[in-house]
Amino acid sequence: MSSILAVDVGNSFIKWGVNKDCLWLVKKQLAHREIETLTDQWKKLSNINYVVASTVSNRLITKKLNTIFASFDYEAHWITPRSYQCGITNNYKYQQQLGADRWAAMIAAWNMYHNSCVVVNVGTAMTVDAISRDGLFLGGYIVPGPFLQLKSLATNTQISYDAALSNPELFPTTTSSAMHNGIFVALSAMVEKALQLFYKYQGYHPQNCILSGGGVGFIRRHIHFPVVEIDNLVLEGLVMIAHDLFQSELS
Repeated sequence: MSSILAVDVGNSFIKWGVNKDCLWLVKKQLAHREIETLTDQWKKLSNINYVVASTVSNRLITKKLNTIFASFDYEAHWITPRSYQCGITNNYKYQQQLGADRWAAMIAAWNMYHNSCVVVNVGTAMTVDAISRDGLFLGGYIVPGPFLQLKSLATNTQISYDAALSNPELFPTTTSSAMHNGIFVALSAMVEKALQLFYKYQGYHPQNCILSGGGVGFIRRHIHFPVVEIDNLVLEGLVMIAHDLFQSELS
């Protein structure tokens, strides 16, 4: 397989990239409202052999993307979680409820390290997923991400908020800073708690804690334990899934 076009449709943004021979030729992201610009951007691409995509967004965005795919005669392979794929065994009770992005991220994490890990994606929502050392997806958590939490506080309370006054303070001395840092400390504490629970119930520490997503920078300074940051972990997983699907089609 030569060039793979991978597309990750999130709740707020669309991330895409072209991977050839395990190297990224291009990676980009755009907001949902900018989706029509993909046509011009993809006109510059050539020799796309396989298209793989994941979505957690609404049907309208998916429909628009399928129209754009069709305009280039691309056959898009929209992934869905499976009971087993690329070394990961799926322990989710209702597999159809598991987000395709979470599945792709875990496949990437497992195939990069082949060991136990906690996989954290910080976006509109923050997900924290656990994988055992034998490749079993144990389960995970979903909470509102940093921006969603800030928006919720600003919308549902009378608290005055000014992003310009949000300084990285140990004990915040302004209301804006208290909101900002309170949310980031809470999210980082959730990751730490997941690591503790992993050890408590599995009997060993996870080998890696992997962070990805556009909101990682906001919680990074509040994390005081070893982590690995991987940009666009979902796209990495989509490429691995593309290779798996392509080999299955050949056999």
